[in-house]
Amino acid sequence: MNCIFSHTCHKIVTESQASACSNLDKSVCEDCHYQSRYMIDRSGKLFGAEIYSTWYQHKYSQAQGYPSLTHIHDFKKMLRQLLAKLEQGQDLNLEGSRFFLTIERIHLLDITIVNTLVKLFHFLDKQQMTLTLLLHNSNTALAEFTSEAKYLLKDLGVRLCLMNPSIDTLSSANLHLFECLLFNTTRLRQECTRLPEQVVVDKLFMLRERGFGLILADVQSADDYNFGLNLPFSYFYAEHLHHDVA
Repeated sequence: MNCIFSHTCHKIVTESQASACSNLDKSVCEDCHYQSRYMIDRSGKLFGAEIYSTWYQHKYSQAQGYPSLTHIHDFKKMLRQLLAKLEQGQDLNLEGSRFFLTIERIHLLDITIVNTLVKLFHFLDKQQMTLTLLLHNSNTALAEFTSEAKYLLKDLGVRLCLMNPSIDTLSSANLHLFECLLFNTTRLRQECTRLPEQVVVDKLFMLRERGFGLILADVQSADDYNFGLNLPFSYFYAEHLHHDVA
């Protein structure tokens, strides 16, 4: 799969190269290839794209529990290299103008990461692109300690999206800083099995009426897509989904 900077990178990221990225000394990792996952709206039109590092994704996609210091250091490195590529004028082979980036709560405690996100926002804003941070809903104990960073970013114009909130806790969750909520398809199906389905449906409609954009992630099939269409989801999220639906 091509790096999204393929106009200047001209390198193909193969599975073997991605697997090699567990070794930080590998040159392919130092190149920090970036790929994208797309979001579409209910009509199948492109809405935006998440950008992710092939090396970082492979290294931490199976990570469980509290992020380590190495995890934070590598995220900081990945983010700096992404910004550097953009600032150096490397052509971005990417569709759409909405730029999504996944982040852990603990990353917002690092001032260097926050400052780099501010610089990334300003760069994208000059290109008439928006930045939305997909915030993992893990480590909820850190929520109160990351409020300052979230307010700073939101006041600038960065959009915040809470990932995988629990239907049970939505009524008590502090959602006023978020513009959208992202639900995992498998987990939401489980919620519909565990709770009365109408309870889930009513809560989702309530959230949409409150102005939240609802995103259904990990859409793997037409059945998943139709599942979301029968609920008040505005956007659908999966790798290359818009090519399959359009």
